[in-house]
Amino acid sequence: MSASNEDTAKSQPENTSAARLPLGEKIGWGIGGFLENMVGNSIGVMALPIFNIALGINPILLGWAMSLPRLLDALVDPWLGSLSDNTRSRWGRRKPWVAAGAILAPLALAILFSVPPHWSKDAIFAWFAIFCAAAYILMSVFSISYGALGFELTTDYNERTRVQAWRFAFIAVSGLLVGWLYRFALHPLFAGAAEIGVKPEVAGMRNLMWILLLPMIAAGLAPAFFGREKIEVEAQEKIGIREGFLMTMRNRPFIIFSVLGIFTLTGGILVGPFSLFISIYHVCNGDMKLATTIAGIGTTINTALSIGLIPVVTFLASRFGKRETLLLAQVLLILGSLLTWFVFTPANPWLMLLTLPFNCIALTTILILNGSIMADICDYDEYETGLRRGGMYGAVSAFIGKVAFSSIGILSGYMLVWSGYVEATVQSPEAIRNMRLFFAFTPAVFGSIGLAFTFYFPLTRKKVLAVRAAIDQRRLEGHVSL
Repeated sequence: MSASNEDTAKSQPENTSAARLPLGEKIGWGIGGFLENMVGNSIGVMALPIFNIALGINPILLGWAMSLPRLLDALVDPWLGSLSDNTRSRWGRRKPWVAAGAILAPLALAILFSVPPHWSKDAIFAWFAIFCAAAYILMSVFSISYGALGFELTTDYNERTRVQAWRFAFIAVSGLLVGWLYRFALHPLFAGAAEIGVKPEVAGMRNLMWILLLPMIAAGLAPAFFGREKIEVEAQEKIGIREGFLMTMRNRPFIIFSVLGIFTLTGGILVGPFSLFISIYHVCNGDMKLATTIAGIGTTINTALSIGLIPVVTFLASRFGKRETLLLAQVLLILGSLLTWFVFTPANPWLMLLTLPFNCIALTTILILNGSIMADICDYDEYETGLRRGGMYGAVSAFIGKVAFSSIGILSGYMLVWSGYVEATVQSPEAIRNMRLFFAFTPAVFGSIGLAFTFYFPLTRKKVLAVRAAIDQRRLEGHVSL
């Protein structure tokens, strides 16, 4: 990069080549996060309570059923990313796919939880596997183009974090709702009159999903109406899927960022399902209502903290840089994981809530910065190739994550069995101890590896601003000296 570009970067507290977006546009795009989180997390949070605890499906089978579709979904993602980048329509590259996914993904989710409870276990499992796969794939149709649209809304270093902050705000709102789903599903208001041979949470979850269908669709359609696409990008040459995939995989900052993200989140995904069982069978001594109440209140507190932290995270990222803020988040995630060994205790069930600030600060930071850093990576790619390929970057990122996390999801079911867990029964002291050990130390170990990779991530604030200055200069002059 030329010296003049370095000087330009040093003189700018942030890139000023694009004005701040109107508030309505940021909110309109960000509300899509509500749908994104509802589909993915409703399955992740409620699959075991409904299909294992209530309907008796083996957790290993459920792990396979949730993981194999993600592998199939991962194979489809690069094609969806290429399709999004190469679409040319009167509505733009991204919006047609955002709208299609916004309608179809929540519909598949509602059907998933409408499983006929009197069917055989094999039939129930087949239903779950089919509609789980449909929900995941249709969600990718939405999320890949939705994410790419967000990468392209602004070229401003700090404004990108503010844009992603609005997405996270709506993720937090939906997270509040997801955290109470189990408790709501047990409530007579949603479960309705007792159905012979049907547990109330099964009926309650079915009814909740159909009630939430229209709000989810509306949230998904909002980015298609309020997000503006960059018209000049549509004139760029089309790129084949194979060529686009290989170009993306040669981007060093992208590969490092993908690896550090996988290790940072792997531990939590591996042992995430343990939280429910530790809470019910250890901390709350089998009292399901107490466990779900604490979980619901914890989710409420977590949501309030998350929303309150949004301006703090955006300030830290603007003041110190995104990489440095991410390092802080990873340290807190490790500490929060280790703390669970001490505060998940039947002596005082409410002590579980003490881990919330650690996990909340960490995950709020990671989720906000992920999209913002990916937009910076797309800038680096444009600097190197002259092309804007947000769809492919979002798709390949999803591909890498889904292959990794699907494998982890399969392993999670086995870990639950290895701990000694037996469905639909009181758990042994050995099983509880093993689950607690896995739950406290696995995320800390994997998180430490992710922390190490973050130190090697090359896109510092200074580097990103210099890259952006070079791109803007090239657009003005038609070339740039490297």
